[in-house]
Amino acid sequence: MKLSELVAFKTSLDHYDFIRSSRGLIKKINEGQADVEKSKHLSDGRIRFGHEDYAGQLAKDLDSVESQITNLQDNYSYYQEQINQLILEHEEEYIKHDEGNIEQTLSEQLKCLTDRQLTMSAKQKREFIERIALYVDWRHPGLFIRPEDQDMVEAMCAFDPLYIADLYDERLEPFVKEFNKTYQNRIRPYTIPKFAPKQRSLDQLPQEQFGFVVAYNLFEHYSLSMIEQMLQEVDKLLKPGGTFLFTFNNCDLARNIRTVEMGQRCYTPYRLVKPIIERVGFRIIKLETEQDNWLEIRKAGTLHSIRGGQAIGKIFHKEGDVRTKQNMYTSDEKEAIRKEAQELDIDLTDNNGVDIAIGKLALAINRKKDEARIRSLEALKEHGRVIWRTTNQGFLKGQHVRYGGVNYIARQDVEPKDTFDHTQWHLVK
Repeated sequence: MKLSELVAFKTSLDHYDFIRSSRGLIKKINEGQADVEKSKHLSDGRIRFGHEDYAGQLAKDLDSVESQITNLQDNYSYYQEQINQLILEHEEEYIKHDEGNIEQTLSEQLKCLTDRQLTMSAKQKREFIERIALYVDWRHPGLFIRPEDQDMVEAMCAFDPLYIADLYDERLEPFVKEFNKTYQNRIRPYTIPKFAPKQRSLDQLPQEQFGFVVAYNLFEHYSLSMIEQMLQEVDKLLKPGGTFLFTFNNCDLARNIRTVEMGQRCYTPYRLVKPIIERVGFRIIKLETEQDNWLEIRKAGTLHSIRGGQAIGKIFHKEGDVRTKQNMYTSDEKEAIRKEAQELDIDLTDNNGVDIAIGKLALAINRKKDEARIRSLEALKEHGRVIWRTTNQGFLKGQHVRYGGVNYIARQDVEPKDTFDHTQWHLVK
């Protein structure tokens, strides 16, 4: 019998608990005893139940039932223990196979990595991105190791800066090119060397600087010893209190063992990964067991930053550009700026009644928005999750709010408004 079949069989056995299932029957028998006790005065000595009086025989039968159920559960538990022992014996072969094939893993070429991309369902991908959104914070750098999905990379854009890393430049370039030229300057692409036992592969990245790290479709193909080494390296990358989110092949589940038997992944059951995580010094925050599996773990300490605000700049056209200082704005843009200034209660004229220059109005608008953002950030830093109110000053992308008793995360910068627009927010489950 294959290990996957043994684990599937064990999982089916785990559903049965005869003692717990019998509690309803025992309760009914006890209720019957109580009724008989209450009715003793009705007996004239001729009413019998078995070979004894009704109450005595019922008590004996109850003892017999409980004893048989306990014996049944003991036998069943012993049977399960034997299955567990078989699993332990079989998995030794799987672990030895993975450890013996490290060299093969290290020699994999680009095509092998491309062929085995991890594709989550739409629902689970959305949940994975929601987990990322919980940790996005411009006050810390973020790192995505082995990106394979543009939406997941974009979910981390608020990190300042955002690092992305992979074994091959070819795998990084498409994700960088998806962004405009301005944001590309904020991305830090790194090509990391292939894993090698007892050699660090992430030491070229900034050490103890990251607030959040993601590894996607990486640990599925690493043996247990490789995972431990990588966890030690990620621990050195994270700030105290930083979080590491990574997908892995949880072989406590039979369906994942089948991928090992087909030669697609490594054997890494959660019950063996868990002690490794704790040994390195991480604390487990969340385990996802549906479909593709992931873990969120946190480094000891408290995450903090001395940053007081994001760098904000305005891009002006260089001299010689067709749009000079005098004709920088079209008539439609000028009208839109005036309208926005009115909505923000910014005066369109100076004290002498002279129209304020469009450029100055645009700067005043930006200044007012920045002030609102800073107020929102201060509220976020002070309270963590703020209550949404109609008299708000707007919210920043990634900010957490509570509305109607439910938690949300802003999908984008949300302008001040007196109605809650669900399309601008991610629901946090």
